[in-house]
Amino acid sequence: MSSRFALALSGSLLLHVVLTAAVGNLPAVRQLRTQAEIRERVAYRYVSLMHVVVPTPVPLATPPNFWSKIDRSIVKKVRLTPADEQVVVLAARQGNGEPSLAPHIMRVEITPGIVHEHSVMHIRVFASPEANGVYVRFLVWEIGVPPVGAFHFPANDPDYANRAYEDFERDYTLPHIPSYAHGKTYSVEVIVTGRQGIASGAFIPIHVD
Repeated sequence: MSSRFALALSGSLLLHVVLTAAVGNLPAVRQLRTQAEIRERVAYRYVSLMHVVVPTPVPLATPPNFWSKIDRSIVKKVRLTPADEQVVVLAARQGNGEPSLAPHIMRVEITPGIVHEHSVMHIRVFASPEANGVYVRFLVWEIGVPPVGAFHFPANDPDYANRAYEDFERDYTLPHIPSYAHGKTYSVEVIVTGRQGIASGAFIPIHVD
């Protein structure tokens, strides 16, 4: 009997020590939960902000298999005025630095250059002649930019004199934008697809006033 009593007493003391340690750690647990709550609220605000600038009035998920590969293009220069924005883009490169087989995003023009909610934004993409599709993507949403025709740059063009290009254009009406999202610059991805399943992609800045 005495041995059973001693065993029970030892178990009780051990349980007391464990509970005391757990209670002593409660403030730390509360602190972690508070940090988690903060992160959740920040993430919610971030997602809410991102959804504000989805570039289509009726978003549709990006259809799969438009291309099998995207090679990245680098922006060469940006000219931004309230009237318009002109972005000159270098030819895409593969991951190893070699030239890409994807079409060249030559130039992107956005009118007006600084956009406002409910304003009509005109998107124009100049691509090399082998391009057969243009998409403007933000997160998992995208809009298609239809082709207009094939043309040549003028002889006095500072970047692509006499070069042939395919013209893609469309209008887009911006939705309501909450006050906290004004006065910021966002990046949208312009993707130009080719006939070999290889696309080129460049991130273009858009300023929302």
